[in-house]
Amino acid sequence: MLYMSTYKIKATNLTNNSLAIYGQGDTISLEVIPKIENIRRIKWKFSDGTSSTEKKPHHIFVSKGTAIPGQGLATIKVKIITNNGRTETKLKLEKEICISPNVTCNLEVGLVNPITETSNIVTIKALAQCEEIQAGSPINPKHGYACGGACESECPVMEVINEGIKPHSIIRVKHYGNYTFSTKFKVRCKKSDNLGCIKLYKDNIIGKRSEYKPVYSTFKVSPIESELYITPNIVAPNVARTYKIRNLSESLLPKGTQIQWTFNNPTTGINTYVNNSSYLEHTITNSLPTTLNVNILIPECGQFNVSLIIN
Repeated sequence: MLYMSTYKIKATNLTNNSLAIYGQGDTISLEVIPKIENIRRIKWKFSDGTSSTEKKPHHIFVSKGTAIPGQGLATIKVKIITNNGRTETKLKLEKEICISPNVTCNLEVGLVNPITETSNIVTIKALAQCEEIQAGSPINPKHGYACGGACESECPVMEVINEGIKPHSIIRVKHYGNYTFSTKFKVRCKKSDNLGCIKLYKDNIIGKRSEYKPVYSTFKVSPIESELYITPNIVAPNVARTYKIRNLSESLLPKGTQIQWTFNNPTTGINTYVNNSSYLEHTITNSLPTTLNVNILIPECGQFNVSLIIN
């Protein structure tokens, strides 16, 4: 015996061409879980007027009576007859999903001001942006297209709403590294704009039932390798000089930063120092050209290299 409460219809989006969990024009894979053995007959019925006898059909919901991809509430029904050789068992299942208007949105993230070597706080701004939304072609129009016969240019009118950016649309950070923003979107039909439409739009049913995936964007606050260079404070033999990596902010270096300074002098050979600072003091005991290679390793930002020939 099959118990209805044991089984359910699983719907999987195979297309994922927008943020919609189930989007207009997406191919939906359907199956009954857990798997049923000894199926003698199976029939799927969809609210767009189509059907299938496959065990795991792939379906694109259309506007009823057309080949145009549809949107709105979609009902999926399946009837299964099994036969284990002695008894015949019938199982009926039903599931409703919302085929949402496709939404293409992203987060544009950038610096409010350029970073300099004296920066101790960096301001990052995130802005949500969406492409224009296409509304219409309901799965079950009932009274014509969507507006009781009105032309498509008149309704429905739909807007995309940003539900807020996390952690905030503007943040201030104190270290180099990766910073992630996230946001969610929803669609809305205002009743005042859709009085002539079917309830799907007039009562914002599609806005309330549509589901969308969150959007994530990670911004890297990082030095620009091509802008890094080294300067000594003075040039003289047998004098301790302080070497500074320019355009690298000392204040923004996070814990775990490792900077390796390697001096290569024809007479004194190689001297290597490791610290976590954009400054280093070193004495060259002769006037021979010395090569300084600096390797900078910043967590989450990667490795940077800068060199200097000291005469």
